[in-house]
Amino acid sequence: MNMDFDSHDRVGDLVRLAGPRAQADAERTARVRAAAELAWRQAVRARRRNRLLWIGAPVGLAAAASIFLVAGRHAAPAPMPRLTLTTTHPSTVPLAGGGEIRLDRQTTIRWVADRDIELQRGAVYVVTNGGGSPVAVRTPAGVVRDIGTRFEVRVEPAGTRVRVRDGEIELQTGSTRHRSAAGTEVFASPDGTLQDRSIAPDSSEWLWTLQAAPAFTVEGATLDAFLQWAERESGRRVSMNDGLRRSLASTRLHGSIAGLSIDEALDVVLPTCGLLSRIVDHRIEIRRADQQ
Repeated sequence: MNMDFDSHDRVGDLVRLAGPRAQADAERTARVRAAAELAWRQAVRARRRNRLLWIGAPVGLAAAASIFLVAGRHAAPAPMPRLTLTTTHPSTVPLAGGGEIRLDRQTTIRWVADRDIELQRGAVYVVTNGGGSPVAVRTPAGVVRDIGTRFEVRVEPAGTRVRVRDGEIELQTGSTRHRSAAGTEVFASPDGTLQDRSIAPDSSEWLWTLQAAPAFTVEGATLDAFLQWAERESGRRVSMNDGLRRSLASTRLHGSIAGLSIDEALDVVLPTCGLLSRIVDHRIEIRRADQQ
């Protein structure tokens, strides 16, 4: 996430953003503040050590400088074909034609074309947003193609793992085509054996994708946009009264949630709008704070 490194009181900013919290829980408030301060300190250190390194054909010094990227959480320019990208930290790269690819730490990919990559190690999370041509991810097990979706592909010593968060993908191994829908994980062994299992859209196995995601900017955003972000990144459906949703959709937010998890961000932002939330059956239930 992007951080404001010029701020000398990030924790103070978060406390001011929260304001008087309804039904405040002292222990949870202390944990949120501690998490925010720790995240700020970690981000300062990460800013110094985090790097993205592009490796390709020999280039001159000036050209090399232009493809050596600092601060891997920031969006990088669309890559040139046939370059290889290695990450040391979860990072995001925009796709030509729309969408993005998030890369887990210690991941290496090579661009074959604008929306065609070879995953050599590690994991990628592909978000197509329904735009542009299909994305192809080449792996030792075959080629994974999206059919309007969000999915993860991970290359491991034991095989290749594909997880579908929503939409549908196709895994082509030789002349065989295997389709997987949302909520499905398929593991392809080196001998060609495929094994399927279910995976929830809010499983903890998706958490790294949020670490790699571009930061959500609270300042000036609407409450509706914030809730859509929380729903999309958490994998949990937001549930609230239709009348309440309409009355608050255009509410403008102020402050920052940098360094907070989604649950902590909800705990900080919603009380400033007179709301509370709880997690029930993979849903984020939202109600007015004055309701019992």
